[in-house]
Amino acid sequence: DNAPFPSFQDYISRLPNLCLLEIFKHSSRADLHNIMTANKRLLPIANDRSINHIRWTGGILAIFQTERGYGYEFTIKHPAYPGKRNS
Repeated sequence: DNAPFPSFQDYISRLPNLCLLEIFKHSSRADLHNIMTANKRLLPIANDRSINHIRWTGGILAIFQTERGYGYEFTIKHPAYPGKRNS
């Protein structure tokens, strides 16, 4: 093959999920957002509860009582993630 660039090797798909989870624990929340939108396999790993301690910089968390218990609205003020997350 005479391609001008060496062929791309997909090493990430070879890593076990637990290894990826350890890597994600050292990532920023903005990086996790980019990871979640880039690859379907990485989405559930990046949403794992064990990395919930990673915080978004800037944002508003509103907890309120509903007819069925409690709910929340989390508004994230980050240029890479302009939306809201509701429950």
